Amino acid sequence: MNLYELSEQQAELIAQMYIHVDEDGVIADDFCDALDLAQMAIDQKLVAIQCVRLRAKAEEEMYLREIERLQRKAKASAGLDKRLKEYVESFMLRTGQKAIQAGTFKFRLQKNAPRLVVDESAVPPDFVKIETVQKIDKEAIKDCLKKGETFSFAHLEHTETLRVA
Repeated sequence: MNLYELSEQQAELIAQMYIHVDEDGVIADDFCDALDLAQMAIDQKLVAIQCVRLRAKAEEEMYLREIERLQRKAKASAGLDKRLKEYVESFMLRTGQKAIQAGTFKFRLQKNAPRLVVDESAVPPDFVKIETVQKIDKEAIKDCLKKGETFSFAHLEHTETLRVA
């Protein structure tokens, strides 16, 4: 049974409780047993759910560690690629060769598009653009709302989250 069905079953039992109470207000033993069984089923389901959650969290951490390991390997491969490219470029520059055919590969040095290099401390004002950034002060709005002020454009939402101890 899922939790929804278990909660429905428990709600039905609680709704039927008045039938199983005698004149002195004592609940019949068999009804108490049924309530206990329903609660045990819910407890077992919750324990099982938490075990699955813990396993999923452990798997998540394992995958995150694997991602980190693979990222380190990818970074090492990228570094090797860069060093080998620089090695071939320096060889070609030292030997003065602009193009080399080697097996099925053709290596050639090519001029890149010009790259702008600017000393920002020495740029005259004619070449400086001033930008204004407008940003909402959410902390100030939140503080005002907490103090009881109301706004048509904002409100506080209270949510709940599950904590398992």
